[in-house]
Amino acid sequence: MLQRIQTIYLLAVIICMILTFVFPVIMLSPEGQMPVDAFLRIDNYPVLSAVIAFIFVLTCIIVFLFKKRKLQVQLCWFSNILIVAFYVLFFLSGFECQGSILEHVKLGLVFPLIGLILNLLAIRFIKKDEKLIRSLDRIR
Repeated sequence: MLQRIQTIYLLAVIICMILTFVFPVIMLSPEGQMPVDAFLRIDNYPVLSAVIAFIFVLTCIIVFLFKKRKLQVQLCWFSNILIVAFYVLFFLSGFECQGSILEHVKLGLVFPLIGLILNLLAIRFIKKDEKLIRSLDRIR
């Protein structure tokens, strides 16, 4: 059902993915120019934007699969793998920063990590629900 705690966690993941597009992810400082904030946009970073958009859509689908808990858990794990892939792609992108890339990270890059943690919490409570339902079936 939609009022379970894991649904709230999954809705928070959806909000985190939206906020990733709203806030800047890194401050770029090309040579000889003023530093600028870089947002995830389709025209600037198509692969990174596509990964976050796919995670958003996948999490929206996961919310409505509440009757299929095993599939929900599998898709949550897949979503976590995509979030890790986002970070790998992000750090392999080779942004033009003076100094360390970690010095220029902005707030928008934190939201997928929060989404990963919330996804893990959702998996935990989905499994807890599955265990409860199995125990109730055993009693009957």
